[in-house]
Amino acid sequence: MDDFENVSPEDPRLGLTPDLARRLRKWDAEYQGTYREDDPGSSGFPSPEVDEEFWRVGEGLVRRMAQELGPGWRVTYRDHRFKEGDREIPCMPEQ
Repeated sequence: MDDFENVSPEDPRLGLTPDLARRLRKWDAEYQGTYREDDPGSSGFPSPEVDEEFWRVGEGLVRRMAQELGPGWRVTYRDHRFKEGDREIPCMPEQ
């Protein structure tokens, strides 16, 4: 893909394994489930420990995605634990 585009993990252009696509969907649903429409300011995970685990799992997922995509792709993600903004993960096949 030549430009940035938000696509479904199941998009065949990505070629991700069904297991990874399922895990990404589950991870996203967990995050979406923290939003409180009636009180957005109180949205979030119930504890700092749960929050930390969520982001740790997400980092593992993005690293796995970069491995599955391989060279020719650029994978970036934003993790609130890191203040420098978006982080780029090298896309290299698993050794």
